Amino acid sequence: MDRIQIAVHNGVSFICANCDKYWWGQARGLDTCKAGFEGKECSGIGKFKDFPEYEGVLKGHFHQYCFVCGKKPDFLIEIPIGNGLVRNFGVCEKDRHILFDFRLSEHMPNNRPRHQVRKKGSL
Repeated sequence: MDRIQIAVHNGVSFICANCDKYWWGQARGLDTCKAGFEGKECSGIGKFKDFPEYEGVLKGHFHQYCFVCGKKPDFLIEIPIGNGLVRNFGVCEKDRHILFDFRLSEHMPNNRPRHQVRKKGSL
């Protein structure tokens, strides 16, 4: 296993495990990434964000992989990021339950869903 696979196996999301800032923190023995160390909140889907501090090879390609495990996604998640724009993330069937652990089915104050989950290919 390479270091990314080991990190994912240990519970790090595939997106974080592919982020240069995550490995910056690991190289220094920190329990946070560089963004966290600098007091910035990167977070992803669990906090309705789109990994704004992410730096790495997946930038612009989050929809091509399950954000949890990195496998081919079965579903796309649309997260509103403002100004009518959405960011797409992938999730596989096995990890889809995590979305509900994050309580993504709650609604925003204007009663719009915080997300859309669509079977890949139905967009």
